[in-house]
Amino acid sequence: MTILAEGEDLSPDFLASLNYPTARDIMSAPVITVHEETTLKELARLLTTHRIKRVPVVRDAGIVGIVSRADLVRALPVSLNKSVAEARAR
Repeated sequence: MTILAEGEDLSPDFLASLNYPTARDIMSAPVITVHEETTLKELARLLTTHRIKRVPVVRDAGIVGIVSRADLVRALPVSLNKSVAEARAR
């Protein structure tokens, strides 16, 4: 039995046992994408609604980056602190 964990190397035995010839056979479609100006709130909604962990960021039909749930979690405290500071300044 082979146990897989995200972030771990794939064993040569496991790789040799794969029967899928192309990425098309296992890919998710359609691809959910965002633009660089997409808000954190919208990112969180998309990740939750579509039950995905990452979303490509596009500009002019090209991928310029990727945002993960971990990126979002790291950014939220900064965003919340900024919002609180802006509210206090009013």
